[in-house]
Amino acid sequence: MKRRLIFAVAVLAVFFSVPAQAQQVAVPNVVGMTTEQAVKTLEAVGLRGPINFERTSNQAQHGKVTKQSPAAGQKAARGSGVVLTAYMYQAPAVKATVAPNVKEAFGETVMPLVYGKTYAEAKAALEKAGLSYEKATKEYTLVRTRDDKLIAGEIREQRPAAGTRVNKTTQVWLRGYSYQPPPNVTVPDVRNLPFDAAGAKLKAAGLHYGGGSTTTTRKELDRKVADQKPAPGTIVPGETQVHLTYWLYAESALEVKAQFMPEAKTYLLMVRGGALPYDVVASYDVPKSMAGQKIVRITPLTDSPGSPGWKLYRITNQIPIEAVMVVTDAKGRKHNYKLHLTQANK
Repeated sequence: MKRRLIFAVAVLAVFFSVPAQAQQVAVPNVVGMTTEQAVKTLEAVGLRGPINFERTSNQAQHGKVTKQSPAAGQKAARGSGVVLTAYMYQAPAVKATVAPNVKEAFGETVMPLVYGKTYAEAKAALEKAGLSYEKATKEYTLVRTRDDKLIAGEIREQRPAAGTRVNKTTQVWLRGYSYQPPPNVTVPDVRNLPFDAAGAKLKAAGLHYGGGSTTTTRKELDRKVADQKPAPGTIVPGETQVHLTYWLYAESALEVKAQFMPEAKTYLLMVRGGALPYDVVASYDVPKSMAGQKIVRITPLTDSPGSPGWKLYRITNQIPIEAVMVVTDAKGRKHNYKLHLTQANK
């Protein structure tokens, strides 16, 4: 029984102390979608979508996703990328009937791909294509989670779409994420709370939690928090991990001992371990002259603060006698303790 308990405690300690690996998600099927639809579909499950383009002369195919890697249904770590391949329309070449510099004079250009780039990289790409970054409409979505911080500062949407032939006076629209760290919070006191209640209180305060167990033979402490780090009242950044140490109840073997109390000239029997409540009886040989009399009496006492975890019993006896104290716990387990009552104490 003790081996199984120790193993269970070890498993729990490992469960709460080993950091979880990156969450795996199923890759959705985005082939046939537009690039904008595909990116939104991937982001909805926590994935990213860098795009490669293939040229096509079929304008109806422009912006359609033709391939993806990993394939649909495979598993990928949340926050990782799914490489997309999409069509980019390119008009078929025609014989020029005007001077070569006429197109340039009209100010035409091709919208570059800026998805997945930083704003600084997008600025360089737009200016290289002859488009104005300064006049571009730039929108930001604030994010605060650690996973979203990975994509902070990147362009997540663009209009016009990459590969579109546009006039150089076209106003470009960009949207990206801007990371804003969570505010500082004060760590609440969760000691002596049940582990689940402590976790809920920490989450409500904007904090993460985990922990490990330590064993106790006091059943009333089972799964209650014994200690926490950082300590209560500490000011920390939001989303900080608070480590909890909590009690895990494990029954111990019955333990019995006795102590003679000189002032009272009596014995004090002390019992702990096993399962409460206890049944304590005395077994002894009754002299013929005292047949039918109760020579040894056992009286339960109030628990003493000086002996935490122990149940106390006062032993009184009419004559000096040798007795065996038979202690039985709630599960029927017995412990016999021989006691020499050398002095009478009625």
